[in-house]
Amino acid sequence: MAEELLSTILTEVSKVILEKVRKGKKLTTEEILLLYLDLMYREIGDLRREVHEEFSEVGKRFDEINRRFDGVNSRITELDNRLTARIDETNKRIYSIHLELSKKIDETNKRIDSIHLGLSRKVDETNKRIDNIHLELSKKISETNKRIDKLYELLVEKLKS
Repeated sequence: MAEELLSTILTEVSKVILEKVRKGKKLTTEEILLLYLDLMYREIGDLRREVHEEFSEVGKRFDEINRRFDGVNSRITELDNRLTARIDETNKRIYSIHLELSKKIDETNKRIDSIHLGLSRKVDETNKRIDNIHLELSKKISETNKRIDKLYELLVEKLKS
């Protein structure tokens, strides 16, 4: 409000002083200072408008930069979401494969245990058969040895007689 009043006063005073110049009258130092003050006031006003326009332009540029940042941020967020989804999917596949392989390993271990048990039984049976055969052969050898001993004794007796 005070600036508008000052502007109006300076404009009116300048008109009066300029009229005096048109008439060819000599200006006083105060009048020259008032004209100079009016000129400075207008230049300051113009500079203020220019500065305001520049600030406004800078504000628009900041707004544009902010919009670009928002766009980049949304792209980063979208990329993050996509990567997170892919990682989750990969983790699910890994877990699924892990379960499948664990199941196959368990089945293989059961088969190994079953085969081991079967082979152990067969080995035990074979060992028993070997032991039985050994016993039989030992008995037969023992019997044969006894027979040989008897024959020897008979032979020795016959030779003595």
